[in-house]
Amino acid sequence: IAAFLRRNGRSLVPLCLGVAGAILLSIAVGVVLEVLQTTLPQAQQEALETVIGLIAVVFVTTMILWMRTHGRRMHTDLEQRAGDALGNGGAAALAGMAFLAVLKEGFETAVFLLAALRSTESGWLGLLGAILGILFAAALGWGLYRGGIRFNLGKFFTATGVFLVLIAAGLVLNVVR
Repeated sequence: IAAFLRRNGRSLVPLCLGVAGAILLSIAVGVVLEVLQTTLPQAQQEALETVIGLIAVVFVTTMILWMRTHGRRMHTDLEQRAGDALGNGGAAALAGMAFLAVLKEGFETAVFLLAALRSTESGWLGLLGAILGILFAAALGWGLYRGGIRFNLGKFFTATGVFLVLIAAGLVLNVVR
Protein backbone atom coordinates (compact mmCIF):
# COMPACT_ATOMS: atom_id res chain seq x y z
CA ILE A 1 0.00 0.00 0.00
CA ALA A 2 2.89 2.34 0.80
CA ALA A 3 4.42 1.72 -2.64
CA PHE A 4 1.03 2.38 -4.23
CA LEU A 5 0.72 5.67 -2.35
CA ARG A 6 4.24 6.70 -3.31
CA ARG A 7 3.57 5.97 -6.99
CA ASN A 8 0.40 8.07 -6.80
CA GLY A 9 2.11 11.00 -5.05
CA ARG A 10 0.13 10.61 -1.83
CA SER A 11 1.29 11.17 1.74
CA LEU A 12 2.31 8.18 3.83
CA VAL A 13 1.47 9.91 7.13
CA PRO A 14 -2.11 8.53 7.50
CA LEU A 15 -0.88 5.05 6.59
CA CYS A 16 1.96 5.25 9.11
CA LEU A 17 -0.41 6.45 11.84
CA GLY A 18 -2.77 3.54 11.19
CA VAL A 19 0.08 1.02 11.16
CA ALA A 20 1.68 2.47 14.31
CA GLY A 21 -1.63 2.39 16.20
CA ALA A 22 -2.22 -1.24 15.23
CA ILE A 23 1.32 -2.26 16.21
CA LEU A 24 0.98 -0.59 19.62
CA LEU A 25 -2.39 -2.24 20.23
CA SER A 26 -1.00 -5.64 19.17
CA ILE A 27 1.94 -5.29 21.54
CA ALA A 28 -0.47 -4.33 24.33
CA VAL A 29 -2.54 -7.48 23.67
CA GLY A 30 0.61 -9.61 23.83
CA VAL A 31 1.73 -7.97 27.07
CA VAL A 32 -1.72 -8.32 28.67
CA LEU A 33 -1.91 -12.01 27.72
CA GLU A 34 1.60 -12.63 29.07
CA VAL A 35 0.91 -10.81 32.34
CA LEU A 36 -2.41 -12.61 32.70
CA GLN A 37 -0.75 -15.94 32.06
CA THR A 38 2.03 -15.40 34.61
CA THR A 39 -0.32 -14.22 37.36
CA LEU A 40 -2.60 -17.25 37.20
CA PRO A 41 -2.18 -20.39 39.32
CA GLN A 42 -0.32 -23.27 37.61
CA ALA A 43 -3.40 -25.20 36.41
CA GLN A 44 -5.00 -22.07 34.97
CA GLN A 45 -1.70 -21.07 33.34
CA GLU A 46 -1.60 -24.41 31.57
CA ALA A 47 -5.23 -24.02 30.49
CA LEU A 48 -4.55 -20.54 29.12
CA GLU A 49 -1.42 -21.81 27.33
CA THR A 50 -3.57 -24.52 25.74
CA VAL A 51 -6.19 -22.02 24.61
CA ILE A 52 -3.53 -19.65 23.23
CA GLY A 53 -1.89 -22.60 21.48
CA LEU A 54 -5.18 -23.70 19.91
CA ILE A 55 -5.89 -20.16 18.72
CA ALA A 56 -2.37 -19.99 17.26
CA VAL A 57 -2.93 -23.29 15.41
CA VAL A 58 -6.20 -21.95 13.98
CA PHE A 59 -4.48 -18.69 12.93
CA VAL A 60 -1.56 -20.47 11.25
CA THR A 61 -3.81 -23.02 9.54
CA THR A 62 -6.21 -20.40 8.18
CA MET A 63 -3.22 -18.32 7.06
CA ILE A 64 -1.86 -21.28 5.08
CA LEU A 65 -5.23 -21.84 3.41
CA TRP A 66 -5.70 -18.13 2.73
CA MET A 67 -2.23 -17.79 1.19
CA ARG A 68 -2.85 -20.76 -1.12
CA THR A 69 -6.01 -19.18 -2.51
CA HIS A 70 -5.14 -15.45 -2.44
CA GLY A 71 -1.34 -15.21 -2.66
CA ARG A 72 -1.19 -14.99 -6.44
CA ARG A 73 -3.47 -11.99 -6.72
CA MET A 74 -2.62 -10.22 -3.48
CA HIS A 75 -0.72 -7.39 -5.20
CA THR A 76 -3.63 -6.57 -7.50
CA ASP A 77 -6.22 -6.86 -4.73
CA LEU A 78 -4.26 -4.56 -2.41
CA GLU A 79 -3.83 -1.89 -5.06
CA GLN A 80 -7.50 -2.07 -6.02
CA ARG A 81 -8.62 -1.74 -2.39
CA ALA A 82 -6.17 1.09 -1.78
CA GLY A 83 -7.49 2.91 -4.84
CA ASP A 84 -11.09 2.38 -3.68
CA ALA A 85 -10.23 3.64 -0.19
CA LEU A 86 -8.57 6.76 -1.61
CA GLY A 87 -11.60 7.43 -3.79
CA ASN A 88 -14.20 6.83 -1.09
CA GLY A 89 -12.75 8.33 2.04
CA GLY A 90 -9.31 9.60 1.22
CA ALA A 91 -6.50 9.32 3.69
CA ALA A 92 -8.72 8.44 6.65
CA ALA A 93 -10.19 5.43 4.86
CA LEU A 94 -6.74 4.24 3.88
CA ALA A 95 -5.42 4.72 7.42
CA GLY A 96 -8.38 2.69 8.70
CA MET A 97 -7.74 -0.02 6.14
CA ALA A 98 -4.06 -0.21 7.14
CA PHE A 99 -4.96 -0.16 10.84
CA LEU A 100 -7.36 -3.11 10.52
CA ALA A 101 -5.02 -5.14 8.30
CA VAL A 102 -2.04 -4.67 10.59
CA LEU A 103 -4.17 -5.17 13.71
CA LYS A 104 -5.37 -8.55 12.42
CA GLU A 105 -1.83 -9.63 11.64
CA GLY A 106 -0.55 -8.14 14.89
CA PHE A 107 -3.07 -10.06 17.00
CA GLU A 108 -2.17 -13.25 15.13
CA THR A 109 1.53 -12.57 15.66
CA ALA A 110 1.09 -11.84 19.37
CA VAL A 111 -0.84 -15.05 19.97
CA PHE A 112 1.50 -17.08 17.76
CA LEU A 113 4.62 -15.74 19.49
CA LEU A 114 3.18 -16.40 22.95
CA ALA A 115 2.36 -19.97 21.96
CA ALA A 116 5.71 -20.51 20.24
CA LEU A 117 7.74 -19.03 23.10
CA ARG A 118 5.86 -21.18 25.64
CA SER A 119 6.65 -24.32 23.64
CA THR A 120 10.39 -23.73 23.34
CA GLU A 121 13.06 -24.92 25.77
CA SER A 122 14.91 -21.61 25.68
CA GLY A 123 12.61 -18.61 25.85
CA TRP A 124 15.49 -16.23 25.09
CA LEU A 125 16.45 -18.04 21.91
CA GLY A 126 12.80 -18.09 20.85
CA LEU A 127 12.53 -14.38 21.55
CA LEU A 128 15.72 -13.71 19.60
CA GLY A 129 14.31 -15.72 16.68
CA ALA A 130 11.06 -13.75 16.85
CA ILE A 131 12.90 -10.42 16.87
CA LEU A 132 15.14 -11.46 13.96
CA GLY A 133 12.08 -12.66 12.04
CA ILE A 134 10.24 -9.40 12.58
CA LEU A 135 13.33 -7.40 11.57
CA PHE A 136 13.71 -9.54 8.44
CA ALA A 137 10.04 -9.02 7.57
CA ALA A 138 10.42 -5.25 8.09
CA ALA A 139 13.51 -5.19 5.87
CA LEU A 140 11.69 -7.18 3.21
CA GLY A 141 8.74 -4.78 3.39
CA TRP A 142 11.07 -1.80 3.11
CA GLY A 143 12.76 -3.39 0.10
CA LEU A 144 9.41 -3.94 -1.58
CA TYR A 145 8.41 -0.36 -0.82
CA ARG A 146 11.62 1.08 -2.23
CA GLY A 147 11.31 -1.13 -5.29
CA GLY A 148 14.66 -2.83 -4.79
CA ILE A 149 13.07 -6.22 -4.15
CA ARG A 150 10.64 -7.92 -6.48
CA PHE A 151 9.38 -11.46 -6.26
CA ASN A 152 6.40 -13.64 -7.05
CA LEU A 153 4.10 -13.59 -4.02
CA GLY A 154 2.39 -16.82 -5.07
CA LYS A 155 5.68 -18.73 -5.06
CA PHE A 156 6.74 -17.00 -1.83
CA PHE A 157 3.54 -18.08 -0.07
CA THR A 158 3.87 -21.63 -1.39
CA ALA A 159 7.40 -21.89 0.02
CA THR A 160 6.56 -20.30 3.35
CA GLY A 161 3.42 -22.45 3.56
CA VAL A 162 5.61 -25.54 3.94
CA PHE A 163 7.33 -24.01 6.96
CA LEU A 164 4.02 -22.88 8.42
CA VAL A 165 2.66 -26.44 8.21
CA LEU A 166 5.65 -27.61 10.25
CA ILE A 167 5.13 -24.82 12.77
CA ALA A 168 1.42 -25.62 13.07
CA ALA A 169 2.26 -29.30 13.60
CA GLY A 170 4.68 -28.37 16.38
CA LEU A 171 2.06 -26.17 18.02
CA VAL A 172 -0.50 -28.98 17.84
CA LEU A 173 1.94 -31.34 19.55
CA ASN A 174 2.59 -28.77 22.26
CA VAL A 175 -1.15 -28.19 22.80
CA VAL A 176 -1.77 -31.93 23.07
CA ARG A 177 1.09 -32.23 25.57
